[in-house]
Amino acid sequence: MVPTALWVENLAKPGVTEEVLATIPTRRVTEADEIADVVTFLASDASRAITGETISADGGMRATLNLYPTV
Repeated sequence: MVPTALWVENLAKPGVTEEVLATIPTRRVTEADEIADVVTFLASDASRAITGETISADGGMRATLNLYPTV
């Protein structure tokens, strides 16, 4: 979760911040500059051996939550 304009508005509502942070293993939001760091790395020669991977910069949410439950 990155605090975009939509999230900032929602996080201002009572109890929302606590509920959201409870689902993130690092217990903090990911800042936009942290996403930019991942993009910069992937665009650099340092990532030249990485192919066909999903890189999650989400504080561990993807690894711990079932974001795509079967219906």
